[in-house]
Amino acid sequence: MRGARTSALLFIVVLGVYSANGRLIGAVDTVANQLLPIALVRGDGLVLDRFAETERDQYYVRAEGGRLLSRYPVLPALMATPLTFLQVRALDRLLPGWTRDPSVYDGWISAIAKSSAALVAALTALFLYRLLLQLGLGEVAVAATLAVMSGVLCLGAAV
Repeated sequence: MRGARTSALLFIVVLGVYSANGRLIGAVDTVANQLLPIALVRGDGLVLDRFAETERDQYYVRAEGGRLLSRYPVLPALMATPLTFLQVRALDRLLPGWTRDPSVYDGWISAIAKSSAALVAALTALFLYRLLLQLGLGEVAVAATLAVMSGVLCLGAAV
């Protein structure tokens, strides 16, 4: 497989850069998409009722038919769900009862969201790089991928 080492290195670099600050951007409008993958993993579907006690009066959710729903598009949350599933299952196994204390639970939700977002970014970089190679643009593939990912990082930081 052409560029396998470079692919692996690119994945690790992008994952490291996106994970480096260890915290989420403080944008409140991302909260619904942090909670939605947890709800999906727990079998709630697209309903955020399990978070109703703390989230009911927030602008990023809406009550509809007695259910609490996200006001934001769900695609980002759906993309993060497989990654969230693995992390939630690991926590369930390693730290049973991690969901009982809201302050601990909230911290884990943030950590899960951060690592899922970093993994999605790293996978995006990997797929972009592999696509550029397939298109015969190997000479510029690394530079172009890093340029795109740094632009995405800057846009995310600005939002």
